[in-house]
Amino acid sequence: MSTAEETHWLEAELEQSKHDLRQDLSQIENKLQQTRARLRPTTFMGDKALLILGISFALGFAVGYWDVPLGDLGKPVARTVLTTVGRQLAVRAIKG
Repeated sequence: MSTAEETHWLEAELEQSKHDLRQDLSQIENKLQQTRARLRPTTFMGDKALLILGISFALGFAVGYWDVPLGDLGKPVARTVLTTVGRQLAVRAIKG
């Protein structure tokens, strides 16, 4: 095989690889758009609105019935969340 033939063969293979890559990228983009549309909060909640409403009602009833002190539970949770967020912000600031 001459150098010109080999170069032509390699260029054709490169073009085929580029075409395959574009097709794969297009399929990935389509799948990503479908997944985003399916996982949007409005779509997710719209499909399961009655279920979410029932669970929230039952949870609110249970919390009110058992007299759970949400204020006492909320402070440590909020403190932990804020500490974690602060650490992540510091790490991002250091990494730049």
